[in-house]
Amino acid sequence: CEDGSDDPSDSSSDDLTSCPESTIKVKVFTEFGGQISWTLKNKCTGVAFFLQTEDHAGDNTLYPFEECVPSAAYEFTINDSWGDGLCCDCGPGWYKVTYNGEVEKYGEDFGYSETTSFGSCEDGSDDPSDSSSDDLTSCPESTIKVKVFTEFGGQISWTLKNKCTGVAFFLQTEDHAGDNTLYPFEECVPSAAYEFTINDSWGDGLCCDCGPGWYKVTYNGEVEKYGEDFGYSETTSFGSCEDGSDD
Repeated sequence: CEDGSDDPSDSSSDDLTSCPESTIKVKVFTEFGGQISWTLKNKCTGVAFFLQTEDHAGDNTLYPFEECVPSAAYEFTINDSWGDGLCCDCGPGWYKVTYNGEVEKYGEDFGYSETTSFGSCEDGSDDPSDSSSDDLTSCPESTIKVKVFTEFGGQISWTLKNKCTGVAFFLQTEDHAGDNTLYPFEECVPSAAYEFTINDSWGDGLCCDCGPGWYKVTYNGEVEKYGEDFGYSETTSFGSCEDGSDD
C-alpha cells in the first residue's frame, strides 16, 4: 500500500467480539479479483465451505470476510486460476487469515494454490479421520442440517448464504461426486436469516425421470424445505436477523 502497510483497512466491518466460540477473518487484496477464490474446511466435520469467486469480481480491491465459527481444526486454501498468486509480477496483492486474533497465515506469491491448517478438534487432534461428530446438541446458537440423496452426484451443488452478513458459503461439487448416495451436512451456525439454493447442472432436479432423489433442509429442528423435482435451481429462505428482518 502507499502507506507501506500490508493491510489497508483499520478493521473488519463486522464486530464479532461476542462470538460464542471462535472467529475467523480472511482479507484478500488483489489486482485481478476474478482469478481468486478460496475454501475453508472444518477438518473435524469434513465440511468444506467456498466463498464464491463472483464475490471477488472487482480489481484492485480489498475483500474482507469475518464470521463466528465453531472452535475446530480448519484448513484454508486459496486458489489463483492464472497461477501467479497475488503478487508481484502483475502488481501488489496479499492475503491474511486470522483465527481468534492470531495471524495464522500471511501470503503473497503462491502460484496456483496454497493451503494452511490451524486450530484443533475437541479431542486435541487436527484431523479426526475416523468420524465426524453428528451430535451438535451443544451448538451455542443454531444448527443447520442439509441432506441430499442423488442418483448423479456430480451434477449437484448447493449454496448457503447468511443474508444478515451477505456471506455465501458453497459446498464443493466434488463432495457430491458419488452416485446413489446420501450426503449429510450438519453445522453450528450463528442465529441469522439464511438463503439455501440447490443447483443441478443437468436441469432435471433430483427426481424422478432418472431415478429417485430428494433433499431436506432443517434449521433448529424444523424442516424448512423438502424438495425433489426443481429443474436447474431452487431457493429457500428461513430464519431472521437480530433486527427481526429476513434480509
